[in-house]
Amino acid sequence: MPNSPTLYAVKMANTPLRYESQWPVRLIVAHASSLSIEEKETLRDAQQCIFDDEGPSSISALNPWWGELTGVHWMVNNCDDEWLGNCQYRRSWNDIELYNMEPNLLYLCHPCVFGYSLAAQFQGGHRFPGVEMTMALANAGKLPFTAEEMAATWGSSVFQGGPMAVADNASYKRLMTVLFDCLWPVWNAYEDDIRQLNGYDKRAMAFLAERLLSGIVQHRKKFLGDIGIQHIVQRFHGP
Repeated sequence: MPNSPTLYAVKMANTPLRYESQWPVRLIVAHASSLSIEEKETLRDAQQCIFDDEGPSSISALNPWWGELTGVHWMVNNCDDEWLGNCQYRRSWNDIELYNMEPNLLYLCHPCVFGYSLAAQFQGGHRFPGVEMTMALANAGKLPFTAEEMAATWGSSVFQGGPMAVADNASYKRLMTVLFDCLWPVWNAYEDDIRQLNGYDKRAMAFLAERLLSGIVQHRKKFLGDIGIQHIVQRFHGP
């Protein structure tokens, strides 16, 4: 089938995939570094799972704070599929829109448009100072975003959820590499504070990733060059 992607669904060890796809779906078990050899063997035998702690560049142990990004990081460092994308155990893509994909084009979910800024939305839902963290780093020249670009990102009302994408290998890895380049300075500067977070906010890096992805899309000419973007349907399979 022409230009058809392999999809990688990130899941925890005890969460089954909640949908079927016409495209190949491989299961990545996140936080696999916490599993025993026997647990991995069971998952591999029963579900043909792969694990986010395989390979020399694993960040599996950071999963409590980084969420599904540990699986995405594994993909960036290990996947050689010509066409690929990430999804979740309960979030899928609309299969028909991924038929005969075009090169140099990122397929992303449709963004949400809030009636207020991303900063206001974030501060209303989180108790840690993510806005202030990223602005301080941008002002100090320690982020790929300039201070003006970071302020424009937080001032925007357009939210690009995720971080999920489908594309040709080079385009996918460029997007996700840029995203990690934006995230690592935050972790390096505030790791001790982030590790102290509990409850909903514990996955701080995953929450910041969505806002930083929104900024990458907003400033895509700088970060992505001539790579285009096409928004497609993403489905949620609850609960």
